[in-house]
Amino acid sequence: MSRPLTAAERDSLIALYRNGGPAPLRLALARHADCDLAGLPFRLLDALLAEDATGDPDALASLADLLPAGQPRLFRAICAGLAQNDTTALQDIAATTSTHRISRWEATGWAVFLRHRAVWPAAPGTKIPQLVQFWDQPELPRDLMEPRAAWVRHSPKSTLFDAAHAARFIARDYGPKAAAAFTALWHPAAQSDLFRLYYMLARGGLYVDADSLPGPAIAPFMAQGGDEVWASAMTRVPKCVTINGFLAAPKGAPLIAAYLSCVLRNLHDNPEGPIYWLSGPGALTRFLASGDHAIRLLPHATLQSRLFRQIDAAYKHTDRNWRVHENRRGLNDAASLAAMFP
Repeated sequence: MSRPLTAAERDSLIALYRNGGPAPLRLALARHADCDLAGLPFRLLDALLAEDATGDPDALASLADLLPAGQPRLFRAICAGLAQNDTTALQDIAATTSTHRISRWEATGWAVFLRHRAVWPAAPGTKIPQLVQFWDQPELPRDLMEPRAAWVRHSPKSTLFDAAHAARFIARDYGPKAAAAFTALWHPAAQSDLFRLYYMLARGGLYVDADSLPGPAIAPFMAQGGDEVWASAMTRVPKCVTINGFLAAPKGAPLIAAYLSCVLRNLHDNPEGPIYWLSGPGALTRFLASGDHAIRLLPHATLQSRLFRQIDAAYKHTDRNWRVHENRRGLNDAASLAAMFP
């Protein structure tokens, strides 16, 4: 039975490719015959994207044979998109009705990322004015207190909203009806997804999840990332969705306004449905796939190593985690994927 690569082994193999291409990597892989290598091509791609050093995408595509069935075509289409600065191959996968819906969704997410792919550092811009976080209860759990303090050290102009505080903010800026609808949402994750959009549209700034820590480059990002909308994508895995746990935007950004309207419509039309598809990463990825939107998406490796990383907080193992909550209710992706890809 194969064993997973250790982090040190994976990093060593990535360094081999970075320095010599596929040939030395293939030689080294022969010494890891007892390992499960299926995740390596996407981890390698993520690392190279973070360095803006994908080099020869055709050489990278030669590693597709390490992937399980269904994924080699996707990986080659991603590499073709990098080589040609074009997402046609990914769009073809997404549009092929005979292809499995999960593969079509994966191709959609990667097409979104490649269209909006960004690197950091970027051209100097204005300062991000403030940082905002959300936790629905008045008191943070003990294991989230130090992460909160770490963010405050990086951004003294930082506010943690609980649900009551957020409702007052929404009532003041958007009216009592909007605040009542926010308060009525069935899970804190849905409230958090919605509140960050209301706040970003009205004030601008950087939203980060409460269960996260700042990375070593967060200070320069805060100092010059304020002119554009920034988020990140899960580029280390086939299912490359755009995540919303790290979201920066200037006040009044048209994308935030349009996406807020989309989320409000989703939550109204499907109350207590799957949060991932109504207001979370699934909703954001689908929204970005629907048109030409102004957003800059960072590779996951950039986010995790330089700007923001999430922690395994205790609440994630309880019903307060939307995944646990929805698993208990028997919700999954099947109905949403069927609606998206009939």
